[in-house]
Amino acid sequence: MTIRALLFLALVPGTALHAEIYRWVDADGQVHFSDRRMQGAERTGIPTAATRAPNPPAATPPEADEAAFLGPYTAFEIVAPGANETLTQDKSDLAVSLILDPPLLEGHRVEAVLNGVAVPLANAATQFRLSGASFGSHRLQVQIRDADGDLIARTALQSVHLRQTQAPQEPQEPGLLR
Repeated sequence: MTIRALLFLALVPGTALHAEIYRWVDADGQVHFSDRRMQGAERTGIPTAATRAPNPPAATPPEADEAAFLGPYTAFEIVAPGANETLTQDKSDLAVSLILDPPLLEGHRVEAVLNGVAVPLANAATQFRLSGASFGSHRLQVQIRDADGDLIARTALQSVHLRQTQAPQEPQEPGLLR
């Protein structure tokens, strides 16, 4: 009796690999699968570990990506300063203008991310000024978070360069060094 049970159990997994599965679509457009042949059914195979497509890679969390992520918005991007733009100015403040459509949804808040540091914004304006940005190169992104702090949308990450206006220099006479 034990030998028959072991033999039976040894054969069962193998039979599943060779089972025939039939697929058909009924009059309502519903797809059906069965191990019994039905009128109009086509034979399909059972995917095995060797033939099964690998699981798709896990989606990268939005925070790990530098690309834009619109979420529920049809448009969300930084229009000024432009990507990789060099601004020459007296102050190191950075004026930012956005396109956001539809307007900020209830419960959502805007924050700027300058060089990886989040800067919450007091109002939901699409134009604001980041003060205290030093002269030099920066990486800028704007994000929208919900009331729980979860990321809802973000602009593409872009570089911007702030250069200080230089005072005019006195003309020098040729050959004279000071």
